[in-house]
Amino acid sequence: MLPPDANFNDPGWFENFESGLKAQMNLFNGGSDYLELQMARIDVDISQLGRAEVQNNLVAEVIRAFYNVLAARDFVRIARQSVDTVARQLQSMQVRYEGGAVLKSDILSLQARLSRAREQLITGRNRCKLTAAALANLMGLEASALTGDDNVFAGADAGIPELPASYAAGFQQALQSRPELARIRQQVVKSRYALAAARASYLPSLDLMASYYVDDPNMEYDLDRENWTAAVVLNWDLFTGFSRPARISRARARINELLAADRKTLLEVQHDVRRAYFNIEDAAARHEAAKQSAQSAQESFRLVREHYQGGAVTITRYLEAELDRRRARIRATAARYDKIKARAEAARAMGLWASQERKPFLQMQPR
Repeated sequence: MLPPDANFNDPGWFENFESGLKAQMNLFNGGSDYLELQMARIDVDISQLGRAEVQNNLVAEVIRAFYNVLAARDFVRIARQSVDTVARQLQSMQVRYEGGAVLKSDILSLQARLSRAREQLITGRNRCKLTAAALANLMGLEASALTGDDNVFAGADAGIPELPASYAAGFQQALQSRPELARIRQQVVKSRYALAAARASYLPSLDLMASYYVDDPNMEYDLDRENWTAAVVLNWDLFTGFSRPARISRARARINELLAADRKTLLEVQHDVRRAYFNIEDAAARHEAAKQSAQSAQESFRLVREHYQGGAVTITRYLEAELDRRRARIRATAARYDKIKARAEAARAMGLWASQERKPFLQMQPR
C-alpha cells in the first residue's frame, strides 16, 4: 500500500486503526492459585472460630454478671432485715429506757448500729444498681432496662449444662470444644499452605494468549482481512535477588512460631480447666461451711437476744451477735452464687458455651 516513490529513510506520516479482542488464561503457576484458595477458606474458618471464642467468653461473662446481680439483691434484702431488726430492738429499748430499765449508752449504741445498718443498706442498693447496669451493658441494653423492675429476674435460669465428673474428662471435652485450640491449629495449617506457596515461586508459569483483530487506515474493516494470533507463553524467573529463599525462611519461621503458640494455648487451656475444677471444689466446700456458719450465727443471735432482753448480757454482746449473723448470711449467700458461677466458669473453660444453642435465660417483662 506504499506509494511507488516511497522513501524508506523518511516515510513521512501514516496512520492505521486496529480493533479486536485479546484474551489470556493462566494454565499453570506452580499451584499458587489453589494454595491461595485454601488459605482463604481457612481464613473464613479462623474468623468463625474467633466469633465462637467471643461467644464462649461473653456467655460466661453474662452469667457471672447475672448472678452478681442476684447476690447484690440478696445482700440488699439482708441489709434491710438487719435495719428492721435493729430498729425494732431500738423501739423496745426506748420503752424500757423511759421506764428506767436500760442505760442511755445502750440506746446510743443501738442508734449508732441502726445508722450503720442504714448506710450499708444504701451502699447495697447502689451496688445492686451498678451490677444490673453492668449486666445490661453486656447484653447490649440500656442501663435502666434492668434496674427499675424487680420482676425482671423472676424465674431466671442460666441453664448450665452437666459437666464431666473428673478433670481428665473435662480436659478431653476442652480439647474438642475450645475455639482457641481449633483456631490456632487452623493457623498452623494455613502457615503450611503459605510455605508451599513460597516454594511454588520457584516453578514457571504457563499462559495461553490469543487475539483477534482487524485493521485499516480508514477504519473500513473487512472480515476478509481479519487477523488472529494464538500463543503459549512460558515465564520462568531464574533470579529474583534471593527474595524466594527469604520468603521460604519466613514461612518456616511462621510455622515454628505458631507451633509454639499452639503449645502455649494447649497449656493455658489445661490450666484453665484444672483451675475451674479446683474452684468448683472450693466453692462447694465454702458453701457448705458458710451454710453451717449462717445457721449457727442465727441460733447464736436468737439466744443472745433472749439473754439481752433478760438482762444477762450487755448491749455490746447483742450487737456483736447481730453483726455476726448478718456477715454469716452474706457469706452464705455469696458462697451459694459462687458455686453456680464456678460451674459456669468451668463450662467456659471447656468451651461449652461456644457451640451450644441456648434459650435466653433472662426474659424481659413487658412494662
